[in-house]
Amino acid sequence: MKFLAAPLVLSLVLSGLLQSAKRLPVEELMPAAEDTVAADTLTHSYTSISAIGDLMCHSTQYKYVATGDGHYDFTPCFSAIAPVLKMADLCVGNLETTLAGRSRPYSGYPQFNTPDDYVVYLKEAGIDFLVTANNHSNDTGEKGIRRTLQVIDSVGFYHTGTFGSEEERNAPQLLELNGIKVCILAYTYGTNGFELPAGKPWLVNQIDSALIRQDVRQARAQGAEVIITFMHWGTEYSRKPDSYQEKVATWCVDAGADIILGSHPHVLQPAGRYITRNAAVDTGFIAWSMGNFISNQRDRYTYEGIVWHIGIEKELATGKIRIADLSYTPTWVYRGTLPDHQVHIVYSARDTLPEWMPAGMWKELDNSALHTAALMENLNGIIFEP
Repeated sequence: MKFLAAPLVLSLVLSGLLQSAKRLPVEELMPAAEDTVAADTLTHSYTSISAIGDLMCHSTQYKYVATGDGHYDFTPCFSAIAPVLKMADLCVGNLETTLAGRSRPYSGYPQFNTPDDYVVYLKEAGIDFLVTANNHSNDTGEKGIRRTLQVIDSVGFYHTGTFGSEEERNAPQLLELNGIKVCILAYTYGTNGFELPAGKPWLVNQIDSALIRQDVRQARAQGAEVIITFMHWGTEYSRKPDSYQEKVATWCVDAGADIILGSHPHVLQPAGRYITRNAAVDTGFIAWSMGNFISNQRDRYTYEGIVWHIGIEKELATGKIRIADLSYTPTWVYRGTLPDHQVHIVYSARDTLPEWMPAGMWKELDNSALHTAALMENLNGIIFEP
């Protein structure tokens, strides 16, 4: 197996541009997201899926938005990016926390317990589907896993990755989007050493080649036309995939995955195409890591994220499926002070920042977009050969 490195030419050009302090024309360096244009409905079906990375909630994030009456208003965090999230028929992200309720203190790292209001505002921002399999799934034990599912069900999310029963785990969920049946499967490398209760491995999907193969086969048997595997894997803060990611990606390709999405490193990694095996599409798409969508992490690049825009087309006469469109919106998290209080705000890197924003933030926003453009320079090329 081999991860194919992209050319260095654009990186060198971008490094020169980074020296400029003026506002840069970053929109010229990356494919722009466009409003979905429907295929000819007489001959084709078309659906659009957006994907984002880690939805973290460190303690400062909920403390900054506390209203003083026991509630938390996350509206400022997502209002700027919400129009981008709402462009797609389905938007999916990784919920990297638990919702164990007030029976235990709210907390951030290392064992997350977040106010329920957080997911209410995620839904209002335009996120439809939450992946719950990650290394923090078991931070608050079985009760936390079950309550998290109850809360996100009550808010109206689709979800996968953690389950309330073995029967639920063994029944892949299919969504029909404009006549195209899509299945999302999610797995994590582990749960930070917190063992699941004896006899209940089905509470959290863990990465296993046989399990991935079984789930993909069952999803196909149920009629899935597009299968997305969402993997929580990789080395934290590394901007390139490691050998474990390559091994697991090979398992996904061999099983028949059409699209592979990654999370956990908390920084972006390259994305591009791969030749499929046993899948519906001829050429699949892999995003090794989608980075943080929102967090309070301070390491370099952890405030840079992405919204992937994936257009899927089905030819009605033959049933043939293809990835028809592929673009992205780079994102950036402002961690600072509003005129009256501190806050975290997710912006598109194409946004015009508010006038009250410190002048130095313009350069940080531009640099963020350029970093992303350099990583995605081979987006439409074959970047992975199992």
